[in-house]
Amino acid sequence: MSAEKSEAAAPEAPAAKPYKRIQYAVLGREGLQFKLGPNKKRGELVQKDDPDSLFSKLEPPVKDFVYSATDGSRVAVLRGTVVSVFDCDTGKLINSIERPNIMKMALSPLGTFLLTWEKYSAEVAQAGGNLTVWRVEDGNVMMRVIEKNLLDTTWPLVKWTDDENVAAYMVKNTVHMYDGTKLDRFTKVKIEGVSQFSIKKKDGPLSEDNPCRIAAFKPESNSGPAKLSVLSYIGEPLDQPTLTKSTFKATECKFAWAANGDAVLVKTETDVDTTGQSYYGESALYLLHADGQYDAKIMPHKDDGPFHDFAWSPQGRVFVAISGRSPASSVLYNMKGDAIFDFGQAHRNTIRFSPHGRFLCLGGFGNLSGDMDFWDMNKKSRMGSVRANCAVSQEWSPCGRFFMTGTLFPRMRVDNGLSFYTYRGQHLFDVSVREATKALFRPAAPGVYADRPQTPLKKGEKAPSIEAGAGAKSGANGAPKKPAGVYRPPGASGSLAAQMRAEREGSTGPRKLTGLAALAAGGGSSMSNNTIPGMTPILDKKQSANPSGKSKAALRRERKKKAEAARKAAEEDA
Repeated sequence: MSAEKSEAAAPEAPAAKPYKRIQYAVLGREGLQFKLGPNKKRGELVQKDDPDSLFSKLEPPVKDFVYSATDGSRVAVLRGTVVSVFDCDTGKLINSIERPNIMKMALSPLGTFLLTWEKYSAEVAQAGGNLTVWRVEDGNVMMRVIEKNLLDTTWPLVKWTDDENVAAYMVKNTVHMYDGTKLDRFTKVKIEGVSQFSIKKKDGPLSEDNPCRIAAFKPESNSGPAKLSVLSYIGEPLDQPTLTKSTFKATECKFAWAANGDAVLVKTETDVDTTGQSYYGESALYLLHADGQYDAKIMPHKDDGPFHDFAWSPQGRVFVAISGRSPASSVLYNMKGDAIFDFGQAHRNTIRFSPHGRFLCLGGFGNLSGDMDFWDMNKKSRMGSVRANCAVSQEWSPCGRFFMTGTLFPRMRVDNGLSFYTYRGQHLFDVSVREATKALFRPAAPGVYADRPQTPLKKGEKAPSIEAGAGAKSGANGAPKKPAGVYRPPGASGSLAAQMRAEREGSTGPRKLTGLAALAAGGGSSMSNNTIPGMTPILDKKQSANPSGKSKAALRRERKKKAEAARKAAEEDA
């Protein structure tokens, strides 16, 4: 009896502390390595390219690896015909699943399930299918179907909400909705001609106040235009879509949901540009509210050029889009699709928000020079700039204090490896990895890392800049290499040459957008208030009273100058 009392009175074991070490994994010719990312204490770099002692190096052949996206609690590694899933907190093996001809794999957001796709064959079909969902803990098959074709635009073929309460799988003209924890029975949601879809739900059980939203895309065909739809699912589909929109010149699309699930951005694309202005086809960007009360087409900033990239802030109320022919324009929009801030024109085509949404990186990669600008979104100010030559991948650390770029094989066959920077673009160090093909930071659950503002610069310290050679690699004596600079021939320093260079490099600076300036920057065109091309835009009362968008103080000064000029003119006439 006394023993029972003592057991009852025993204190509970303390809860495990959140995993706060910054881990990253890099896959190269020599295998898969797990390492600890950069770490600073009192402004000094104390951790640099150290191996993670919890994991041993995985020797080749390693084909691929992937983390669970929501919390990074698990990592799956594909080695030959075996997929191994590890616990990222302990480094221990949870389970291994062996299947022939595995070509693709994915983890559910919390790492509960593993999805594999095998190359189709008659033997695989007789076994039940080549697309399989496994429960990681015990290796049980939760779902198995035949899926002959695989496209990058539709992977993963089985999609979960962030909390794994709902799962969805697309078949012809239908999306099957499952209980995401069981995957046994499903409800059919009819969507005629659907080729791509995406789902989003806030945390918590399904209800009328918290439905699972489904965004669906039907491509353009000879029988009709493309169609975008938003539907709601609460355990059974509602009778009608909450929103439907038709469009042309759209054969595929990309979805991006706001963090709160209240809206979705859809970029439609086609491979052929009927105007002949681009080799890469045409694109358009649409903003659809999940409740069906509002939709808008986001117009390119300065011309009819393509949309290069778009992304929601993790805070969920604003988004950024890069559009137009290079030098392209990067513009911040609100939930109505109105342009509210212009980051300026520059050679940029990539958007990367830090996990908290406080910092933003705008970069120009691919066939561009690799220039990156780092912004503080709270202050709308640029913190620094740097050039990452030949970078193929770009990613923020889960704490939002560091940024990693990768020069990856086979896109780049020399100088493969990783480079690390601070949140304002200061170059920290490089890691050489032979034939590096993939590098990822381990994700962290919300709340693990605090949302910290930028640290003020020390006295005499300057912000990184491309002109000053920020990010330049060290020379033999450890000192930064002095950039060679750009050759300027005699006579090329005049005003005309400077003007031509500014036009080529894109010299438009950042500015807040109001009034007509916001409309000119590509604000959303609501379908309920279209403006006929060539017609003067219809302004609201505030815009009509101040179409120039100038501040009240500027308008007062302008009125005073006009009154003073009129007074002097009257005195001269007298």
